[in-house]
Amino acid sequence: MERLNGEFIVACPSYPMGAWWAKNAEKLVLEVIRQIRADYPVDPSRVFLAGLSNGAIGTYMIGMFYPDLFAGLIPIAGAITPRYMHFLVNLNNTPLYTIQGIHDPIFPIMLSRRVNKILSDLNYPAVYREHEEKGLAHGGHFLPATEIPAMTAWIKKQARDPLPEKVRLTREANHLGQVHWLRLSRGGNLAALELPGPEGGPVNVRDGKIATLFAARKAGNRFEISGKNLIEFELYLNAGMVDFDEPVSVTTQEIIDQGGRLLHAEKVLRFQQRVDRDLEVLLRGFKEHRDPDRLYDARVTISMEKTLARYSGP
Repeated sequence: MERLNGEFIVACPSYPMGAWWAKNAEKLVLEVIRQIRADYPVDPSRVFLAGLSNGAIGTYMIGMFYPDLFAGLIPIAGAITPRYMHFLVNLNNTPLYTIQGIHDPIFPIMLSRRVNKILSDLNYPAVYREHEEKGLAHGGHFLPATEIPAMTAWIKKQARDPLPEKVRLTREANHLGQVHWLRLSRGGNLAALELPGPEGGPVNVRDGKIATLFAARKAGNRFEISGKNLIEFELYLNAGMVDFDEPVSVTTQEIIDQGGRLLHAEKVLRFQQRVDRDLEVLLRGFKEHRDPDRLYDARVTISMEKTLARYSGP
């Protein structure tokens, strides 16, 4: 169908009952994106995820766990519950454009307002639009045509930052994949959060904690990491980030929760040495992502249990 003046490729997959929070729905969306990028000349830094109602839930869920895939997220007439708002931290480099009706009878306006308040307090890139229109069938639970011009104008201005200086992550056991140049590989007693879908099958659910990982890339090949419930994480490096002829240093600082008070432990220098390029890391990254802006030449693994680190290299 001709949409948006033919300026965009618009993919609209379907999933049973619109259960876009389910693991199989997540896999479907990611596979649709991979297939379209293989078949059409798509700019990998101009991919957006949007959805209405249950699709807005999927936009939040998939976008929060795979934020580096998207130049922006557009949830419309939908929200997430407070249980999943912890993962909004992951959107520090992924702009959000939210449209919500004040008279929406299905998703309370307070949920979207709470999401916007969290993002505003974090000083994240977010646009929040409320409208007062009422549709004939679903009250305020729809996308008014009057909102589309501003939304598309916003889309045209966005592009993904392939190498952000700061990466923030909150992770649980079902989503430990790499985001930009950072990956949590092991956390302490991590929870596994998964909502069942209509297809049934095994669901990986476990009580536990959520890991938090804040990483900053500094001048002079320096990386500063802080976090909570961390055991092991990985840094992915390329020539746009570091000078491979000079040593790379990684300093960590644990965040300790003492009765609701967050305290910072002493900083520890975990790694300081030259890192060699590793062709295996480069090829594996290309095979997994097929994204020219997500290619890395080396990987350094940092253990919070030991003062030593290891890296991939000859």
